[in-house]
Amino acid sequence: MGCVVLTSAVWAVEAPRPMRVLFTAPDGGSAEATTAYHGIIEALGRDAIFVDWLEEKQATPEAVGWYDVVLKAAAAPDAEAVRAAVESGAKAEAMAAWRGFLKSREAESRRPSPDVANYERRPEAITFQEPLSVAGSMARTQVPADLELRLFASEPDIRKPIAFAWDERGRLWVAETGDYPHGVAPTGMGGDSIRICEDTDGDGRADVFTVFADGLNIPTGLVLVRGGVIVSQPPRFLFLKDTDGDGKADVREEIHSGWGIGDTHAQAAQLHYGYDNLVYGTVGYSGYRGKVKGGEEAGFGQGMYRLKSDGSELEFLHQFSNNTWGFGYNAAGDLFGGTANNAPSFFCGIPATVVPKDLKVMTAKKINIEDRAHAITPNYRQVDVMGGYTAAAGHMFIESGRLPARLQGKAMVCEPTMKLIGLMDVQSEGAGYVSRDGFNVLASTDEWMSPVYAEVGPDGAIWVADWQNFIIQHNPTPSQGSGGYDAKTGVGGAHENPLRDHERGRIYRIVARGAATDKVPTLAGASTAELVGALASDTQVRRLLAQRLLVEGKSWEATPSLEALVLANDGGVAAIHALWTLHGLETLEAKAHQAALLARDARLRRNAIRALAPDAAGLALFFGSGVINDPDLTTRLAAFVKLAEFPTTPQLTTAAAAIAQDPVAQGDEWLREASKVLSHRHGGVAAPVVALQPGDVARGEEIFRKHPTGACILCHALKGEGSAVGPAMDGIASRQEAAYLRRSMLEPSAEIAVGYEFLKVSPMPPMGLVLQPQEIEDVLSFLGSLK
Repeated sequence: MGCVVLTSAVWAVEAPRPMRVLFTAPDGGSAEATTAYHGIIEALGRDAIFVDWLEEKQATPEAVGWYDVVLKAAAAPDAEAVRAAVESGAKAEAMAAWRGFLKSREAESRRPSPDVANYERRPEAITFQEPLSVAGSMARTQVPADLELRLFASEPDIRKPIAFAWDERGRLWVAETGDYPHGVAPTGMGGDSIRICEDTDGDGRADVFTVFADGLNIPTGLVLVRGGVIVSQPPRFLFLKDTDGDGKADVREEIHSGWGIGDTHAQAAQLHYGYDNLVYGTVGYSGYRGKVKGGEEAGFGQGMYRLKSDGSELEFLHQFSNNTWGFGYNAAGDLFGGTANNAPSFFCGIPATVVPKDLKVMTAKKINIEDRAHAITPNYRQVDVMGGYTAAAGHMFIESGRLPARLQGKAMVCEPTMKLIGLMDVQSEGAGYVSRDGFNVLASTDEWMSPVYAEVGPDGAIWVADWQNFIIQHNPTPSQGSGGYDAKTGVGGAHENPLRDHERGRIYRIVARGAATDKVPTLAGASTAELVGALASDTQVRRLLAQRLLVEGKSWEATPSLEALVLANDGGVAAIHALWTLHGLETLEAKAHQAALLARDARLRRNAIRALAPDAAGLALFFGSGVINDPDLTTRLAAFVKLAEFPTTPQLTTAAAAIAQDPVAQGDEWLREASKVLSHRHGGVAAPVVALQPGDVARGEEIFRKHPTGACILCHALKGEGSAVGPAMDGIASRQEAAYLRRSMLEPSAEIAVGYEFLKVSPMPPMGLVLQPQEIEDVLSFLGSLK
């Protein structure tokens, strides 16, 4: 293993600091090549030898100038060889700074504890690490060498932050929940709060803390709308507002109910303001049962939904395969998410709102091709998906002119059990996307560090909520056979553990190294022209904030300026937000809309399609643009989805027939799925009636292991592989009758498996919503072979 030692003019070596090591790999190979290095990264991290990974094209002189040692990736890496290369290759000044750092950082204190589970079956369970101070934790936390970690707020000023959002004054609104996980109260009254954190002197640290609302109970998400804030607090969503100007909510309205509370880590969460001026969110397997758009009763779980800001017209959009805490949209407004148990990155291609009830279609798909997460300590504790994303949260994209170019467009996924925030390098693939491995943007050896929420703020920094808890595991409950001791399942589905903390919590900002410290930019009191100008911001959160203020402020006088942005046809992202602002103001006229449908920017065309009304005028605009054959396949997918929203006409029947025969459409999995929807909705090609064949064991095993949305291995273990979310499948046919297996697949919550009764609802979606009838027969045949 060779190394190249670089002299750095920007990396100060005088002060005590970690050793920084960079591995480089051939372009396109870094993502999948890192697996062999996990042991090295974990072994060196606790000694403050922090490893980063770049493709050779990214390893510019400016980028590598921050590192003490640069190493080429080797075929057979060895931790001791890397350590020797570092110690022999680093300059004397760097070695002295590193050794000084090891001596100066806060000492780690540990003690044995019977309440630390050992699901990993280590020879000895990990000992309990006593909590570190903020400085002690930061010293053990790695961000890329050209970035730095800065504290914004910590206990006792805040506690247990789980989500946050910014208002037009640049203040951070934080949802805090010390009630989690056992303190769930059906009344909705508890000990939690929404706290506003403000930096008044511009030093980068919050110095004013205002409790906007207290008496809350496990608030999981929040979104600022209508001069107040919507809080997801299952079983109900609340709207809170301050009407007398004292900084505290005096309005508390229930705007929606029906959200499950059977398991507190599977509840509704991740509220965000959408490009289309609606509120989006996710929900896990605790699910929802209540009234949706149109007033009909409905139930769903494990996926994404949207609703109006007054709580009306709830729509379920995308079915995921597991407990869902991931949400995000890229600059084009395409929707993404993620789940626990090895599926941290999903693309949401077809909304369930256009899928006929008698048709099974993929609405979302797992797209990450690397399952491992890159911990920098071996002392992580997981119940399943060992070494991977078992508690993935968030999927927000990085857009910021204040951060390095290599980070732009990558999505951040928090993995608190691994003490890190991984990056998904999301790239177009046909009509959909694929997520390659982008390594880490944060990782820690502090076993209390628990990042649960990350988003780029209006200042261009990455903001991180650190849950600060040694115990992250929720369920299943430890037992002698699994975990090493017998624990008790508490209220909310989590195992009871006296080591759970309910008071600590930190919020950090990740900024470019050496970046100036200043206040978060504000839009308070901004003129209409200033708000329109902010639609071109390099941060998504600021663009959406300006859009919302224009729409909610009924700023109709902005219409000419907004139309000019759309008509400019310059490829700027401001045009997308201008289009949706016009839509929200109900001033989107045919001229501007048609121009957007014909724009050179595929992202703008895509959003113009989505903004079409499902009426005759919208249909005329649609067929006057040619988007049905759009060269950008993701935009063509949006066109197919829109076609499914229109009432059936002979024109649409003809279009559906043509699409069903189009080689391009049939050659892309997403377009092919959308064409099925069109055939069912508008005719053109009758859906073939295929008689069910006897189940095929080999096909069933393939589906069990590899189906894009219904792979059983994501939740069940078999032959030592898979997950412990549900019962192991080894020998299942010897323990259960065929009728039970069929019922469990089609109605998983009808009879909860023995040992999983505490869940109350099954984590598994009804597989009839995910698999085709023949696929179900094949899987049942495979399960029947497991004796």
